[in-house]
Amino acid sequence: MEITCSSCGKTINVPDEKIPRDKPFSFSCPNCGSRISVEPAAKRPQPETQSLPETFVPDSDRQGAMLCHAKPEKYKTLLEEMGYQVHTPEYHIEAINNLRFNEYRLIVVTDEYEALTHDGESVLHILQNMLMATRRKIFVVYVAPGLQSFDYLEAFSLSVNAIISVEDMGKKDSVKERLKRAIIENDLFFRVFKEVQSAQGKA
Repeated sequence: MEITCSSCGKTINVPDEKIPRDKPFSFSCPNCGSRISVEPAAKRPQPETQSLPETFVPDSDRQGAMLCHAKPEKYKTLLEEMGYQVHTPEYHIEAINNLRFNEYRLIVVTDEYEALTHDGESVLHILQNMLMATRRKIFVVYVAPGLQSFDYLEAFSLSVNAIISVEDMGKKDSVKERLKRAIIENDLFFRVFKEVQSAQGKA
């Protein structure tokens, strides 16, 4: 989470794991020493009942994608232009329910969505702990501010296929091409992996 000091204007990047969930907190600016107070993001109400999952149009030749964003209209057009049918669940429980009923080729999760109030596990945590036989069929992208886009070591540490900064996601044409290329490279890697496994009698 990026926080700007109102006194000196310095931007401080506070790791998400150090931010108290749903509680205000404060700290001293490392640049000028002023006290910075941060209020928690407004809670969003959870659905009272679990809604029916979104499903795709039968016999469509387009692959499925799920966009987990608090404001999905920001990126939905980008994914549709890449040829995907896109689901945009409002809550984590809806996203997790969608995972049970659909085979997604691409899933995009943003830090804003991860920060939404939820009971139990978040959708990103579910994806990170999914069985590899299922997980390798899905290309997972995590979007957050301040990231080094397509840093594969950082992506590996988060158990996702790619990370993209919010800033780069705004550059629609360039990120579209880089994302397409990353998906192709990922498919090639697993194709070779499967061939090696098969040759060794492990598949």
